[in-house]
Amino acid sequence: MYENMNETLKWRLKSGQYVEDVIYEFGCSCQFEDLSHSFIIDLEDHQIMSFLQPKKEKRLNLKTSNAIQNLKKM
Repeated sequence: MYENMNETLKWRLKSGQYVEDVIYEFGCSCQFEDLSHSFIIDLEDHQIMSFLQPKKEKRLNLKTSNAIQNLKKM
């Protein structure tokens, strides 16, 4: 699945890093079943969030928060 992802459709951060790549790296390091294996980010999971630098983590939280607010308006 990961190998077939189109890079132009990935979520690119200002750093040039892709969120999907971070999730994949984290999932590969897990010794247990984790949401990251389905490319799901649990923003309350400190382990996955530690893979993102604090600046990126804040950006991710902000984007997610905005997306949730937009869904609530629908």
